Amino acid sequence: MKQIIVIVCILMIATVCNSCTIKSLPHPIYYKICDQLEDMFSNNPGTAPFILRLAWHSSGTFDHTIHDHYGYGSKGGTLRFKKEQAHPNNAGINLAVELMDKIHKQYPWLSHGDLYTLGGSVAVTWGGGPQITWLDGRCDAPNDTYVPPQGNLPDAIKPDDVAPTWNKTMDAVKDVFARMGFNYRETVALIGAHAMGKCHADRSGFDGPWTPSPESFSNQFFVILKLGDWKLGTAPNDEPQYNWSGMMMLPSDFGLMTDPDLSPFVDEYADDEDIFFKDFTAAFEKLLNNGVANRCYWSPCACTIVPHY
Repeated sequence: MKQIIVIVCILMIATVCNSCTIKSLPHPIYYKICDQLEDMFSNNPGTAPFILRLAWHSSGTFDHTIHDHYGYGSKGGTLRFKKEQAHPNNAGINLAVELMDKIHKQYPWLSHGDLYTLGGSVAVTWGGGPQITWLDGRCDAPNDTYVPPQGNLPDAIKPDDVAPTWNKTMDAVKDVFARMGFNYRETVALIGAHAMGKCHADRSGFDGPWTPSPESFSNQFFVILKLGDWKLGTAPNDEPQYNWSGMMMLPSDFGLMTDPDLSPFVDEYADDEDIFFKDFTAAFEKLLNNGVANRCYWSPCACTIVPHY
């Protein structure tokens, strides 16, 4: 039967969810997508951190000084384009895009920007992290001319930087997050997402997990960063990498402990997971929604365009 698009306005009713851990989704159909995502995470180890990275990289190109195009960030869903996937910091991200394309084919009315950010939100809660309030309404950019410039994402290390302070790298990290509109507390909270996932030699060139439980979302990134007996070594890409007990830290991670603007929040989050979860939730929701003030299909009464058969 021919698909017809209608406007539906409903209350946010959590009881329609079968197992989805995310809260207050704008329409019941998103709970079905959420359940599919959780099934994918449960049946395919490593996919939850991968999709969290997809959401982060899709959103992390936002520039609060730009008001034309799509403002970069998640709004345009531009990470679906090969042009943006080819940026060095996105090495391997095409595999995550391909995973999400399988879901998008079932819901072609859903924008890629919405799908990627929903996936990242579900990944956090699936991994035991805080519940993320997610909103829809991102409008996909029509073509790759809207792809943000290369270099909008933070680097693991800047050329010719020096251990153990990594001043050049940490100054660049702070500049990138400031461009997105984040303060120092929010910056450290967002980097705490490294609790999930690992680096791959064939993607970033670095290798290893940040924590012993790379599919779990917790404050362990900060705990291990502080307590580990880290030794500076060399990654497969010949860049510096810290190693300890089968885990690794990037120079930009280690620099969190030596940067006077950022180190107090490492201590705070290592000592109190509740505070970290609270701050991460607020910062992550801000990250996903940066630049999405004018939503395609959203209004305060949770109206959204959905497929009707």
